[in-house]
Amino acid sequence: MKILATGALLAFLGGVGLAPAQADEIFDFDGELLEDGAPAPWEVRKVAGVPKFSVVPIEERGGEKHLYLHSEQSSFSLNRRTDVSVPKGTRVSWSWKGEKLPYGKAADARVGSKCDQGLQVLLAFDNGTRLISYVWDTNAPVGGKPTTEGFGINFLGLGHIVKVIVVQSGKSKLGQWSTIERDVVADYRSVYKGSPGKVVVIRVQSNSQYTGTEGAGYFSPITFTHPG
Repeated sequence: MKILATGALLAFLGGVGLAPAQADEIFDFDGELLEDGAPAPWEVRKVAGVPKFSVVPIEERGGEKHLYLHSEQSSFSLNRRTDVSVPKGTRVSWSWKGEKLPYGKAADARVGSKCDQGLQVLLAFDNGTRLISYVWDTNAPVGGKPTTEGFGINFLGLGHIVKVIVVQSGKSKLGQWSTIERDVVADYRSVYKGSPGKVVVIRVQSNSQYTGTEGAGYFSPITFTHPG
């Protein structure tokens, strides 16, 4: 994890007691590759099929390492344990480039038995029992009512609830980089009410097992920006 100051001036002012230095928390894919190919400390979690992924430097993005996931009738994720405080105003952001989305009318986040998305970023709160899944869906529109996944899988050994928020939809931007930025606390309150605890796990995922199709794309490092 990289922690980057937002400005030398803020850091200086913080040093003299006038204002605290602010920093972004960045969760990247620069770690040493483990035996299964995951960049430490990310861990692979398989639900169905064979996980296919790699860490790829993207020349057009300054050579920064990105994570590439490719699901073929499969479901898997890479997970990273975290300890991120999310006071009001905290934002999470990342960029992704979709190559393939689970195709056909069957793939739809609004239908639990057809809830396949080629690209997903999930945040786990409250000791892993509550999750928000930000997805690029094939058919469900952006801005629709958040849905609850129609199935449950233990997360960190605990039962959990997953609320799905569609942040990108359709095939029109396949092959292009898109940047997603979300207000973490506002999203949490919209689906769970109350205030979130810390983000304890970040999950990057691809699903295509229900539709029996494919999903693929690239993910940048994930950044939390805290309020000034």
